[in-house]
Order: sequence, then C-alpha cells, then structure tokens
Amino acid sequence: MKPRKEIYQKITEQLQALVTAGTLKYVDLNKGQLDNAEKGYPISFPAVLIQTDAIRYTHKSDNRVKGEATVTLSVALHHHHNSFMGSASKQASEDTIDLLDTIVEALTYTRGESFTDMELSDEQFLPYTFKGLHIHQIRYTCLTYHKIKEDATVRITRGA
Repeated sequence: MKPRKEIYQKITEQLQALVTAGTLKYVDLNKGQLDNAEKGYPISFPAVLIQTDAIRYTHKSDNRVKGEATVTLSVALHHHHNSFMGSASKQASEDTIDLLDTIVEALTYTRGESFTDMELSDEQFLPYTFKGLHIHQIRYTCLTYHKIKEDATVRITRGA
C-alpha cells in the first residue's frame, strides 16, 4: 500500500473510537468541507479533517524510496471562544483542551507498515479563519518507505 493512503487509514482507524464515543462527530480527508461557510457546512462538529501533504523523497535503494511526510489535522469546533471577560465558560475552554489532548494522545506514535511513528511537530490555533469555527491545526511528521516498480523513475527532492 502507498504511504499516503496507509497514513490516512491509520489516522481514521485511531480516531474511530472517539467517533464511537461521541467525542468527535466527523473524520475525513480534507476536501474543502469548510470552504463555503455561507452555504452551511456539510459536516457535523467537532470534526477532524486530514491533509497529507506531499511526501518529500530523500533516498532510493533496492526499489524502495524513503521520504518524509507531513500530516495536518484541522480540528474544527463550532462554537465561539471570545476572549473578553465572562464571554466563555472555563469549562468550555477546558473541554476544548481535553479534546485536543485526546486527539494528540490517540495519534502520537501511530505507525504503519510503510511509515514510522507519527511524531507531533507543531500545533497552532487559527483564530479568525472561519466564521463561527474554532480551528486548531495539529501537525505530525513521519518517515515513509515505499516499494516502487522495477523501472520506475523517482525524483529525489532533497538530500540526494
């Protein structure tokens, strides 16, 4: 199996327990589900949208290529978190932190046959990106290994 597909499958598999428990309502590949806020969102919240960016291949030997993948999760919550005094309850803020930590714990060190342990590399809050949505991005990196066809041509993108 190709690494990008396996990474997506493993992430959805790891997060399925959170969907079953009702902690998350939607997990899918990021296909622009949040792009047209004025038309309404086609998903339920809280949601996790998965984006596997281009894998940067760095080495080829014995019909295998080694690369590095970056995976970005956009955690979307449909509620406002205003910062003025008395606007949001302490419990709602703590619930958000708990959800983010639960997602991080579920995915950190997830591995597959074609990729190494996913390691947390970055987190950031996107405060004003989407109307009415709190978006928190969580990024992971991992090394990938992919068997290629005998006559395949692979462009080494760095470190050659």
